[in-house]
Amino acid sequence: MKKIKLLNQTQLQKVYEEAKRRTEKALCGNKLILPSMLQITYMQYRDTFNFMLGLPQNCILLKELRKTQYIDNTNIDKIKFLMIREHFLSMREFACCTVNEVKSYDPKISGLYGEKLTLMELEFMKAKKYNGNILFDIYIPDGNGKYSQIDSLFVCSKGIFVIESKNYYGSIYGNENDYKWRGIGETKRHYEWEFYNPLKQNSSHINAIHYHLRGIPCFSLVVFPESCNLNQVFTKSKDIYVINRYAMLNVFSKVFNSSPDVLDDYMIKNVTDYISNFCDADEKIIKSHHNNINDNITRNFNDIDDFENFGDNN
Repeated sequence: MKKIKLLNQTQLQKVYEEAKRRTEKALCGNKLILPSMLQITYMQYRDTFNFMLGLPQNCILLKELRKTQYIDNTNIDKIKFLMIREHFLSMREFACCTVNEVKSYDPKISGLYGEKLTLMELEFMKAKKYNGNILFDIYIPDGNGKYSQIDSLFVCSKGIFVIESKNYYGSIYGNENDYKWRGIGETKRHYEWEFYNPLKQNSSHINAIHYHLRGIPCFSLVVFPESCNLNQVFTKSKDIYVINRYAMLNVFSKVFNSSPDVLDDYMIKNVTDYISNFCDADEKIIKSHHNNINDNITRNFNDIDDFENFGDNN
């Protein structure tokens, strides 16, 4: 498994600016995406067509592009955001992932690949000026003689985003208080599976964080691929979000616009440095954690048309 190397803010801005440049080129002057050859030049058509050919069939951008040909004031911000995001993530994925990871059906490899995609989405948040520090693959003592393994964290002025990645596909069914959730997949055949409620899983991660860092607000995010149907997942508690990956921007926007600052730059650094001590766990800690694993409303934040804003697309 190829290990991801996170970029610093300067590097992220360079990738982001390149994503914006490619988007402006593909948008053909903000008028047309993939209409007739008569209305755009061959080079514009070729570049845009090749870009779209490389998109996953279920990605949110392709779904939105299928709904409209023309770009106007009602959809320009949404389309720009989705295209910049897709360019940004594709560049990062090319640098950080192998073909085997992308195409693997091995649950372990697929899960780790999903965690990488979530980290790239967090990098995209930083590139859009949501300032904070990203930490990942954390094994933190929970105070009960065990370890809690956290996929990724984002430490910022609002507190800590605690993120659990689930690289599942199909339709997900469950509510906040269920012990088990259910997935239903439809490919060549119908299949179903059950898995431990990821909100409860993430709650244990937050409890472990609060054992060490009491009083810091934590926001629980459970993130699924954008092709995953989450319409039958229900939550009521504040600061709990079950979302498709592309909707992380909407959650960040909500939290940054509505929550008070609780950490200054000095405190953010101290919290980051403290939690960093629990990254890069040795094999003994990882084995101990695996031996102790217990397989034991709400607004729809995934609706792209209801996003509060799409950040700075200029």
